[in-house]
Order: sequence, then structure tokens, then C-alpha cells
Amino acid sequence: MAARTRGPRVVVLLAALGLALGAGCGRTPQQVDVSSLQITRDNLNVDAKHQVARVIAEISNPGDKRVSQAVVTAMLQGPGDRDYASCKTVIDNLEPGEIRVFGIQLEANGREQRVEFRIAGPEELEADRDVESADSP
Repeated sequence: MAARTRGPRVVVLLAALGLALGAGCGRTPQQVDVSSLQITRDNLNVDAKHQVARVIAEISNPGDKRVSQAVVTAMLQGPGDRDYASCKTVIDNLEPGEIRVFGIQLEANGREQRVEFRIAGPEELEADRDVESADSP
């Protein structure tokens, strides 16, 4: 009979543990350190006729830790450093020493002269859900 009374207790305990883990126990999402990431090369191609700008860039991780996720924002700028358009992409699992090429396509008006980049952690995704994945086909 002892086995019978222990069984329901174990089930209840496991269910409670599962709920606690599923709820996250009130923990906040882990911050990802993206401070070591760098845009090492980039190229901007503006097609004014089709009103599109294509950005090809290279991101590197010279640090000694894997970066699980980074959000890269490309901002097109024109005369007077005026921002014309921006777009975000996600870079997943960048290993130490790794260099990865990614591309972003944005709507353009033909006056764009350069592209600036901002690299942030995944918390940036909470602010804007309209993001393309650089790792998707």
C-alpha cells in the first residue's frame, strides 16, 4: 500500500515542478552580450530605377564566447546624414572567431549614400516583431 500512496504524491510533485519550470519561475530572459560583434565589411548597392537598396555585409565575432542571437539594424542614410529607411535581421549562433555574410534588402528612393549598422541583443526583437532572419533560406 505504501507504493500506492507514494505514486500520487510523485505525480503531484512532478506536475508542480513542470508548471514551475514552464512558467519560468519569474526569471527574466538572459541577456546576450553582443559587445564583441563587429561589422567588418559592407557594400551598399542602390537601384534607383527599381527603388531598392541591397546591403551585403560581414559580421564577425572576435570574442571568446558564442553569441546565441544578435539583431543587426541597417540604416540607410543620405545627404546630411538623414535616415531614409532601416531594416533588421537576426544572426543566430555566431561562434568565436566566426565571420558570416548576410544580406538585407530595403526600399530606397535613390538618394541613399551610405549604410550605418547597429548591433543589439535579442531583446531588440521585443520592440519590433517585423524582422527577417539572415539564416533562413
